[in-house]
Amino acid sequence: MGVFQFGLLYLNGGKMNDRQLVPQEWVSRSLSRQVHAGENYDYSYGWWVTEISGYDVFKAWGYGGQYVCLIPQLNILIVSTADTRGNTYNEFDMDSFIEAYVLPAVQE
Repeated sequence: MGVFQFGLLYLNGGKMNDRQLVPQEWVSRSLSRQVHAGENYDYSYGWWVTEISGYDVFKAWGYGGQYVCLIPQLNILIVSTADTRGNTYNEFDMDSFIEAYVLPAVQE
């Protein structure tokens, strides 16, 4: 299973091709806030949780700009496989990207 399929699995409540692979209860629990982790983030079971422009955003957040982002209220999945290790660039700011480009594009 690739990164995109993993995101789709969670966006679709644990289903893939009309087959329940992960129990719906676990998906719901793992996408709910469990621990307050800082100023803008909470943490759940493998997912960072934040709010951007009124939408809950769930991120499986990897090293160097690797992301699987879900915005369930809008049925949106965003995958980034950037690699900024060893570069002079900063890590990709996914929150700013979502706020500046993704949300305005779907709200028009």
